Amino acid sequence: CFFVENVSFVNKLATSDSNIGQQILPKILDNAESKSVFDFLLQVAAQDKPEVNIMATALESLALFMDTFTVRPKVIPVVVDQLQDLTLLLPFIHGPEEAGEANKKLGHVVWQCTSKYQEQENDAEKPEHVHHSDEAKAEEQLIFVTPKMENIQERLALQVMLRIVQIIQLVTKLAPEDPSGRLIKCTEILDENNRDQLIIGPKIGLVNSGDQDLRIESLRLLRTQVESNPAQFSTVEMGWMMGYLTSAGVFAGKQEIFLIELFQLLTCFIKDLSTTGQEFRMQYGKQAIRESFAIILIISEVKDDQLEAESAFELFVAVANLLGACSRPLSGGLREFLRRIDFVIMIPKVLYNTSQNWPSHARKTCELVLRIWTCGDLRQVILAVLENPQYSPTSNMVSLVLARLADILEGRSLYRTIVDGIEELPLFNEDDPWVGHSHMMRQVASQVKQDHEDSVTQHETFLISYGTDFLMSVADRIFYSDEVTTQFFEQALD
Repeated sequence: CFFVENVSFVNKLATSDSNIGQQILPKILDNAESKSVFDFLLQVAAQDKPEVNIMATALESLALFMDTFTVRPKVIPVVVDQLQDLTLLLPFIHGPEEAGEANKKLGHVVWQCTSKYQEQENDAEKPEHVHHSDEAKAEEQLIFVTPKMENIQERLALQVMLRIVQIIQLVTKLAPEDPSGRLIKCTEILDENNRDQLIIGPKIGLVNSGDQDLRIESLRLLRTQVESNPAQFSTVEMGWMMGYLTSAGVFAGKQEIFLIELFQLLTCFIKDLSTTGQEFRMQYGKQAIRESFAIILIISEVKDDQLEAESAFELFVAVANLLGACSRPLSGGLREFLRRIDFVIMIPKVLYNTSQNWPSHARKTCELVLRIWTCGDLRQVILAVLENPQYSPTSNMVSLVLARLADILEGRSLYRTIVDGIEELPLFNEDDPWVGHSHMMRQVASQVKQDHEDSVTQHETFLISYGTDFLMSVADRIFYSDEVTTQFFEQALD
């Protein structure tokens, strides 16, 4: 315990200030005595049956050294080699069975937590073990009954799993920048050893854990993998991820944070222009849109004074970013599906809910929604909002919708084609002057094909709907509103 406390103190000191960590960790490796402590921790991490308390501390220390820039080049190759491309750590994040047999590595960790550290009070859930007459062989022949992943509640066992996930994430993140190619080989070996199944699998995956911190960190690892090498994921593994996208219990525990990470992960697949992204959009894009719409309606009804308000807004942004990726050109038909009438008719309700419930975030939510659901037919969203009597004519939302309408009439596009894909352009700028007719025509001519088709439809529906007369009626509502009238008289009296 004294050893663990001392090592933990150094870890906390180094993580409290990055500058301190950059200074003291190289000195630890340069000193023979302190270097022996590092070597011992590495040996503990490589053991089949480590002491769980020391194991958790060892993994925390290794993750700290690997994440510190000044010692990273010296430490990472040693850690990867000593742990056999991290494969020695994989059984500790595996379920109760491995290759059809009891997972004794994880079983030993849980057994220590429940017996030695007495973290599990329920005797019925303690691992069973059988002693044989030969005491020398008794330890080797212990039969551990390890709980399923969702039933593991022991703090030290969960901490061991969390640190392993963080170490794998560090290696995955640094692999593309490794000039030697050693880390890339390590990630390939991990992939061959079913790393993704251990993280996201429907039965043994870490995301099935009852510990939300472990679930969230597991999703961050997967996002790091997608950003570095999306080709590692199969269609089946993508389907496993979609299985956790549900609107049930959005604000239970830390579920909203888990969903934020999940939406960010799925958005990476939607935006990916490789064959992996194409397969995801074809197989699961429409399902992602349906679930996203169900969730965005739920969270838009959360009041600003409720405890979940801030996390609801962050989740709203994550959902909107995924839907925004679906509305981009080259999204494999998802833009058309996103504009189904049963989705579109609910957008004014979402805008109204967010403007009433989140006044401090009303502008941001409106911008996100208008980027997704401008649509070709202006009557579906733009004109529907402007003619809705629920909105104050002088509100920020009406102002933003009018500014977006001005951009549409000027032919401003939301996207443009660049060398490696599609680039998002900023939305409306109310301070920009009128660009002029010739510049407007050049903008229209340079639009992405789908945006150009939308632009033509938008201009046609504006004319069909007597758009100029419509705008004049909106102007009348604005100038005859109480806010404008009161302000006018106050200025006149001054």
